[in-house]
Amino acid sequence: MGRPASQRRQWKGTSDVAGQWKLVVEATKFVTYKAVLVWSAVKVGGNDPSGVYARVGGLDTTGTLTVETV
Repeated sequence: MGRPASQRRQWKGTSDVAGQWKLVVEATKFVTYKAVLVWSAVKVGGNDPSGVYARVGGLDTTGTLTVETV
């Protein structure tokens, strides 16, 4: 059985380089239970996940997504 689908936020960065946030949305196939990439995007800079993410891959063609913190 494949891994279950998920929504993830990942932070990559070092002390000398501006970080990059990555947002990943996956879905699980009904019959095979495999996870497929629906949409992924990145936001460069800062240690705050809120902001505009630009699409880098996936089946959905939405260009950007804005994440707000409450």
